[in-house]
Order: sequence, then C-alpha cells, then structure tokens
Amino acid sequence: MRKHSRKMPPEVRAAISAFLSACQKEAQPLATSEALGAVRRAFPDLDISDTDLMDAIISEASMAGFDVDTPDPASAARMGAQSW
Repeated sequence: MRKHSRKMPPEVRAAISAFLSACQKEAQPLATSEALGAVRRAFPDLDISDTDLMDAIISEASMAGFDVDTPDPASAARMGAQSW
C-alpha cells in the first residue's frame, strides 16, 4: 500500500469507522465498493481520488480486523456509484 499524500479529515475517518462498525454489528462482510459509495454520499465535496479513498478504507478495515479483498479501482468506482 502506498503512503497517502494528504491527511484524511477526522470526519471521513469517523464515517469509515461507522460503516465498518455497522458491518461488524450486522455480521456482514465488508464490501469496499459499498464503503466507497457511502463515504462519497456522506462527503460529496471530499477532495480525494477514489483510489486514495479506497486505500484509506482498506487501511482502516485492515486495522479493524477485516479480511479485505481489494478490487481494481475502476470497478470499485463503478460499484461505489450504486446504492448502499
């Protein structure tokens, strides 16, 4: 995983964390594309690329103990645009 050039805003980290907590609470597997879409809907003006945001989601998920399969960024962006 590459280093991030910008620091993730605390509210975005909180949104990622809330999504991960909901997955754990409902015993659902993590769908990174759904997480990407959820964060984009919560923060539509967020100035970060989908690739960097996906990296942040994957990093947070890994630290939270999720087993994460990483999709290619193009398919993740398409899937993230669908409903959560």
